[in-house]
Amino acid sequence: MSTTFPPQTRTPETEADYRKRIAQMVEKVRKRHGLGPGTRPTERQMSDHFTALKPTVKKATWRQYEAAIIYWIETTGEWQDEVLYDLLSDRAKAKLQAASALPRGTNRTSAAKEKKISKEDFDALLGALRRPSNVANRGVLANLMIAQISLGLRPIEWFGVTFPKGEHSPLLQVRSAKTTNGRGNGETRDIHLDHLSAEANSAILETAKWANTFATKEAFQKAIKSLSKLLTDTCKRVFEGRNFKICFYTLRHQFIANAKKTLAEDEGSTALQTLAALCGHATTRTAAKHYAKAQGAWAHRDRTRTANPAPHQVATVRITPNEERNLVRLARWRV
Repeated sequence: MSTTFPPQTRTPETEADYRKRIAQMVEKVRKRHGLGPGTRPTERQMSDHFTALKPTVKKATWRQYEAAIIYWIETTGEWQDEVLYDLLSDRAKAKLQAASALPRGTNRTSAAKEKKISKEDFDALLGALRRPSNVANRGVLANLMIAQISLGLRPIEWFGVTFPKGEHSPLLQVRSAKTTNGRGNGETRDIHLDHLSAEANSAILETAKWANTFATKEAFQKAIKSLSKLLTDTCKRVFEGRNFKICFYTLRHQFIANAKKTLAEDEGSTALQTLAALCGHATTRTAAKHYAKAQGAWAHRDRTRTANPAPHQVATVRITPNEERNLVRLARWRV
């Protein structure tokens, strides 16, 4: 049963108190990081501050901070950070939902997307795309599907990908999306392709070449939209009679499900950070909680080893504070 809340009845004095409390916290973080006058801390710096603060204060005191945080998110739209959101109580999260002020990455639109595709269905789509036809861009879509299931990039991230050491080098550099306000794990990320199959590497190279034929991001987005329609039409034809719709983000979800299982088997305790770095996430929590479960991974025979992120980028991933929860997640991934 969902919780409903009456309209907010904050007094002007209460709102002024919230603004004062937030201003004090912002100033404290600004000074701690040596930021100049007028320079605002990033969302990452603020969420790190509150993560460290919460265990040191009494519950009643934390509720006051929590109320101020909710007010700030509702009124400014700032602090759209999932680590900070994870610190809030269920009641506080429900209030944000009721106010349609959910932080980015937690909105309910993602629930409408398919979050997995079986190997059999994936192969059926590829087979349909590879059959002779006069429909344009079927080969482009087939390559993109293989590249997506191999790397799990956000679709827009294919625009501007490069091979810094040449096309025949197993190093791909990606310009990460969602990096504003400290949300991502750096402006770019380096992905080593050494362990991927020849088919995957070929598809990645061809997709990169195709993506780099577009002069502007707008033109590339238009092309992706066209491919998305082709994917939808192919699904309708291949899976006639089934209510089954996938999109490019379905392939990102399936990549993450496969990677969770593979990394847990191959790397153990470092799997969380490696996965976050591959996906361009700032924290270990995002992929672990908001993407497809490891139980939806393909069978071992159908999964190849994952690509490898650069070690320095793995090192910058923020680990979810609850270590016990992390260990439980890893144990589930291995099952």
